[in-house]
Amino acid sequence: MTVEISPGMTEYYIPHCELKPTLEQSFKTLDEGVKFYRIYAESSGFDIRLGSENKSKDGTIIWKYVYCSREGEKNALVEVGDSSDVVKTKKRRVSKRSNCRARIVFMFCSQKGYIAKLFEELHSHPLVSDDFKRFLKVNRNLDDVHKNLVLNCARANIGPMRCYRLFKEGVGSYSDVGCTGADFKNYAHDLRAYIHGADAQMYCVGKEERLTGIFWADALSRRNYAAFGDVVSFNSTYSLNRYNMIFAPFTGKDNHGKCVCFCASLLSGEDNESYSWVFEKFLKCMENSPGMLITDQDPALKVAVEQSFPDSRHRLCM
Repeated sequence: MTVEISPGMTEYYIPHCELKPTLEQSFKTLDEGVKFYRIYAESSGFDIRLGSENKSKDGTIIWKYVYCSREGEKNALVEVGDSSDVVKTKKRRVSKRSNCRARIVFMFCSQKGYIAKLFEELHSHPLVSDDFKRFLKVNRNLDDVHKNLVLNCARANIGPMRCYRLFKEGVGSYSDVGCTGADFKNYAHDLRAYIHGADAQMYCVGKEERLTGIFWADALSRRNYAAFGDVVSFNSTYSLNRYNMIFAPFTGKDNHGKCVCFCASLLSGEDNESYSWVFEKFLKCMENSPGMLITDQDPALKVAVEQSFPDSRHRLCM
């Protein structure tokens, strides 16, 4: 890294890197150009931020700006209340922006693809040293190993930060993890957002906002039902758990005579309303009724089966 001092006594920092963009350098696609600049940033010791772009009428990107992450200045955020005289400032956060002018601008050229029309390498801030480059956002990578661990820990009700510490114990040190605890937390947040609206939303709450029912099924259980769902057993005789809810699974048998689970539920009561709700979710998930349904001799079950599965044969277990 070279330091230059302007006539106004302002310090500018120039990174030392063999792989450096040049003016009029061409790239086949815009993604290739952005990737090249990202690699340059990784080696130089700064993060990048995708900026504005200009498009043609047919949607082709004509100009694309890519900045240093410390470009610009953070504006003061205010929130105006109902009265014009009341102004509430939002929570302050530390800003890393220092009005850095380092950037690259790509321009579309029909014959060459995209060319680097402007390249500014002077930074208004010191660059990250080699020992700390791995903590830059461009150098942090959450790969499949990290994601699978976060997913498995979430299934075991283990939070992302504890998961991060477990991974650190496995690899030896925090520097060998390859990402930060914030990356684990962000992926866990994205994971919860991804399953929003899926099977995690098949639950029911009562008048007092208390949980009264949960229905669960995954892709494998649905495939099992499509193959072996001619005869289904619904068993609601399991004991209550610590929350006074009954575990009621839908099961069957495969071609080898082994038990397979089609789906499962937790119910707060053994009444017609609870059974009708879980049967409704079963039909919504599996999209068709079973050929035969085997249940116990609960009178409420008999009524719910007749209402929800009118075309299915109902048999009682002894």
